[in-house]
Amino acid sequence: MKQEPVVVLRSSTDRNHLPSGRRGRQELAYPAQAPVGQLLPDLELVDDDGTVSRLHEHMRAGRGLLLLTPHTRDLARHGAGRVEVVPVTNTEPLLLRPDAVVAWSSGDRASLDLALNTWFGRRLDDAGE
Repeated sequence: MKQEPVVVLRSSTDRNHLPSGRRGRQELAYPAQAPVGQLLPDLELVDDDGTVSRLHEHMRAGRGLLLLTPHTRDLARHGAGRVEVVPVTNTEPLLLRPDAVVAWSSGDRASLDLALNTWFGRRLDDAGE
C-alpha cells in the first residue's frame, strides 16, 4: 500500500508547497557559486551600440543564451551553433539555459566548455576527442 505520500502531506505544515518543492530546480546541485543555478530576472541588456533590449526578447526562441562582455567575446566561438550569443556591456558574462537559469558565470574557457557540454551537448567538432 502506498500511503506514505498521504502521511507526508498530512503531517506537513506547508501542504501547498511540499510536492512541488521536492521536484523543483531549487534542489539541483551546481558545482559553482551564485548566480549559477539561480533564475535570472528579466534584465535590460545593452549592446555595443547602446541598443537596449530585454532578456525575455532573446529567450523567446527557446535556446540557451551566452551573454558576453567586450572582454569575453573571444569565448563566442565555444557557444556558436549551440546557443545564441548576445553581446552585452551592462552585465557579467553568463550562460543561460532556456528556462533562464544561470548555467555559467565566469570568464574561464574551461568552465564554459564544461557548462556548454553539460547543458547543450558537445560540439560536433569535439566529439572525437
